[in-house]
Amino acid sequence: MTTAPLSVERLDAAAAAYTRAFMDDPFSVWITPDSVRRERDLPLFFRTAMRYAMRFGGQVDVSDEQPRAVATWLAPTHPLPTNLGMLRTGLLGILWAGGWSGAGRFFAFGDQLEGLHARDVKQPHWYLWVLAVDPPFQGKGLGGALLRPRLQAADRDALPCYLETANESNVALYQRFGFEVRREGRLGKDGPRFWTMLRAPH
Repeated sequence: MTTAPLSVERLDAAAAAYTRAFMDDPFSVWITPDSVRRERDLPLFFRTAMRYAMRFGGQVDVSDEQPRAVATWLAPTHPLPTNLGMLRTGLLGILWAGGWSGAGRFFAFGDQLEGLHARDVKQPHWYLWVLAVDPPFQGKGLGGALLRPRLQAADRDALPCYLETANESNVALYQRFGFEVRREGRLGKDGPRFWTMLRAPH
């Protein structure tokens, strides 16, 4: 499989793939419990996240034109996503339009994970913000194939990589690629468990 940067023309298709993959993700369900609103809100968030990465030197990689798998990375120069940056790249318009029912929980989510991120890794690093494989194509190695080139590039530059996940099954997957658990916690008082993971350069 040959990976490639996402073109602006495929932004909506990538957001749709992200949405299908994250409809039942514990983070998504906690932020927006209503499934109808979640299906409406998630594409808005993912388009904003991808625009944020592109604006601040990050990278959005896709497996193909469809795309079947998408990975959004934030660059070592701007590895911490900020609420202000998100507002500048589209979130403010969503809020003004009344288009995000889970905004309050999203900001709580962002503040908590941003604080842990800043404590977990202090040196320049790549941040795997969001990785998804469209559900019909899961289990075929697409996610790993999408990860490898970026991890190899990080190794060449002697840079660590960081991520969070709320799916326990993902922990073992990322461990196979060299990530190690840094923290296990719970989001807010009633939110899902999550794991932060760090990969030292190989």
